[in-house]
This record gives sequence, C-alpha cells and structure tokens, in this order.
Amino acid sequence: MTLCTWQATAAVRDVNWLSGHQLVQRITASHLDWSLVTADPRMVALWQQRGELLDELARVAQVLVHGDFSAGNLLAWTT
Repeated sequence: MTLCTWQATAAVRDVNWLSGHQLVQRITASHLDWSLVTADPRMVALWQQRGELLDELARVAQVLVHGDFSAGNLLAWTT
C-alpha cells in the first residue's frame, strides 16, 4: 500500500495530538494587507472569498496529511 493510498483511506481518529484542519488554521492565522503589494486582482478576490471557500472545503471528507504543502507533493496518479 502506498502512503497516498493509506492517507486517503485511513480513518481520521479523534485524538487531541492529531492536528486537524491545517489549511483552515493556517489561513485564519494569516492577515494580508493587499495595499502593500501589487497583486493580481484575481488573487485579492480569491482571498476575500476564503471564508466561503473554506466552508465548502469543510463539507468534503477529511483525510490524513503530513502538512508538507509543496509543489512536489501535489501529484496525482491514475491506476
């Protein structure tokens, strides 16, 4: 069994040492002042919609992750 298969199929236990909702925690702890940078208006709009997007995300199944959000980990394989 591969790590990604295990993470996608393992039951998420309700234990206090297991971090949950990592993306929500990271985004809610971030405060961005868009007036300090020249940002693509689409990014600003996306950031302004973050609450709605996180609400949508809360409705999908939770899976285990290791918290290493990097481009190299954003891979998908088909069987």
